[in-house]
Amino acid sequence: MHLEYSRAERNSPIPKYLLVLFAVVVTAFCVAPIRNHLRKGSTKDYPLWYETGERVRHGQSAYYKDRNGEFPFMYPPAAAALLALVSGLGKLPLMILLVGINTIAWVVCIVVPVYLVTGTIRGQPPLLYWLPSACCIFYIWSTYLLGGPAMILAASILAMLVFLRRQIFWAAGLLLAFAAAAKAFPILALPYLIYRRHWKALGYTFLFLFVFLLVLPAFFRTPNGAWDDLDVWSRGMTMSYDTSVIGQRKERSFTWQNGSIIAEVHRLMRPVVADHDDNFPGEPPIT
Repeated sequence: MHLEYSRAERNSPIPKYLLVLFAVVVTAFCVAPIRNHLRKGSTKDYPLWYETGERVRHGQSAYYKDRNGEFPFMYPPAAAALLALVSGLGKLPLMILLVGINTIAWVVCIVVPVYLVTGTIRGQPPLLYWLPSACCIFYIWSTYLLGGPAMILAASILAMLVFLRRQIFWAAGLLLAFAAAAKAFPILALPYLIYRRHWKALGYTFLFLFVFLLVLPAFFRTPNGAWDDLDVWSRGMTMSYDTSVIGQRKERSFTWQNGSIIAEVHRLMRPVVADHDDNFPGEPPIT
């Protein structure tokens, strides 16, 4: 059935009850990690973000081996440099800033797909606004509680598509470069730019990648240090892959804790360990 909307309906605002519900959920999600910090509870990756930023801010490398022989910080040098820009605020202000950025990213992830599909943000069926978030609300919750960047990366790629549609190619390249410099795998969007022949956006992506990966870290680590960090990270993470380990995380490379496409394919196609329960050491692992 084809639905016709009047101009008033198309320009009507998002229902107020959705805005109120979103505000309540966001507040709860933002408060949880901050409450844990104030009560000396587990704040997962937030301390790592702060410590990494402080190391780089004082001219040290983000890539050192812990007692397990692994990098505590797995992300590219650009991510460490971005954390160094704000770690001087202190641990709690850094957490507040990160949950605030995550909230902005969530808003982008809600409204931008609606715009890309319908051509407008306002006046669409309420289902379009709340259903996608409801389907993955536990993953969204984890980005707040654990400090993960997934929502920010998704928002960057979605915003890139908007700028491509509006032919603002430098902004599209900037956002893709930012996402790829923060966690590598968004670089897989490059074939899309090539397929759609967005050559200007492709060129800007490479330009901004150079800035993020080498120029920005050089402010803290010198040019030689920035190059060394990129080399160490590349060899230790992107090239650390075989039938038993992905990116130095041997214990959870192929378990359900790793939600990557690579790990998923291995779980489905090979008898790798998908999970094990430390509380029942005599039980065989799940494949």
